[in-house]
Amino acid sequence: MGSYKRYENNFSKYAGNSNQFKAPKSMIKEKEHSEQWKENIIDWVTFYRRNIHRFIQHYFKVDLYWYQVIWIYFMSICENFVTIASRASAKSWLIALLAYARGTLYPNSEIVIVANSMKQAAIIFGKMARLKDDHPNIAREIMKFSDTQNNCICVLHNGTTIKVVACQESGRGERSTFTIGEEFRIMDKKKFDSIVKPFAYARQTPYLKNPKYSNIPCLVEEPRQILISSAYHKGLWWYKETIDTIKMMLNDKDAGFIAFDYLIAIKHNIKTKKAIAKDRSTMDEITFLEEYENIPWGENSNAYFKLDMFKKNRNLKKAFYPLRNDNLDKKKNPLDIKRVDGEIRLVSVDIATRKGNANDNTIISCIRLIPTAKGYLREFVYIESHQGEHTGKQALRIKQIYHDFEADYIVLDLQQAGIKSCPLYKKLWSYKLRN
Repeated sequence: MGSYKRYENNFSKYAGNSNQFKAPKSMIKEKEHSEQWKENIIDWVTFYRRNIHRFIQHYFKVDLYWYQVIWIYFMSICENFVTIASRASAKSWLIALLAYARGTLYPNSEIVIVANSMKQAAIIFGKMARLKDDHPNIAREIMKFSDTQNNCICVLHNGTTIKVVACQESGRGERSTFTIGEEFRIMDKKKFDSIVKPFAYARQTPYLKNPKYSNIPCLVEEPRQILISSAYHKGLWWYKETIDTIKMMLNDKDAGFIAFDYLIAIKHNIKTKKAIAKDRSTMDEITFLEEYENIPWGENSNAYFKLDMFKKNRNLKKAFYPLRNDNLDKKKNPLDIKRVDGEIRLVSVDIATRKGNANDNTIISCIRLIPTAKGYLREFVYIESHQGEHTGKQALRIKQIYHDFEADYIVLDLQQAGIKSCPLYKKLWSYKLRN
């Protein structure tokens, strides 16, 4: 007796399979398709490529908020696009959705998600995994999906690949028709320019091999780049990149920009007012401005000192550190800096107050003024901060640093809470003179 066969043929084997590329179907030969049918396919593909949000809503069955419709539409039509949005505005989720839609509508695409590290880039792949599990029509387009820590790649049935690459030397050699930069503000500018930007190349569409179309430049698809991030300091490269993109957009170049603050997350119940209020009360003002209010931190247009002044040639060969507890038995501070002739040393104390007992901030700075032919060379050799500290402890710490640094002058902020530490400091100062 012959061995038992569960399936007589592939028709029975794959009947009811959720993968529509394996499930049996009645096939129609190409020559049997009417010209009208072909025209309809062309029209629908053209319509969805021009209105990718409709494709997501109609085919993927994913509901989009109105701001997401606008956002994803402009990302799909611009060659260069920058998004600066606050936390909880669904940046990574929407980028994952766009990668699926773009890859489905444009066969043989190479979509690369770039971040400062593999772990950071894999955040979008985590969103992709959930989208795949929640939406069957997304899953049916996927032939292979791997989201391991060292290998994040998705391959669609139409030949499109979506992969994760770190903005590091190991990423060299990749190719991309659609590049997505996740939290690009923390990437190294030189590495981004030398490693990531050369990824770009035009999608190799089969019809371009036809002599009828090969000599028409406008038919060649330009590679596209999308950069997303939250706001950060103006002095870093992300800010200039964003401003340049905005200028391109205003000059009718093929570029776009969009920004959202935390109010969009509250409106759509992604974040609650209570949660935002809690974060505001525990975060410092600058961090909240950047992460939630989406306001870059930096100087205004009339500022005397520009942030760029502090970026160039500002590296110290040696930093000063106050005497540590493990060096108290030594006669001299091993981390001291030898004084030069004519040098003036300052200890600066800046005190800022905020609502709440634990939110006051004090910054103590050690500054060297080294004489030159033109004046003084300023070196900030040490800075430390104290948050919510008692004025008595702060005054004691100021005296310790003043003594260890062998300073000549102290500059004390006497506005508001700063004046409270002044009498205490005077007592400590008189104690120093007596001893």
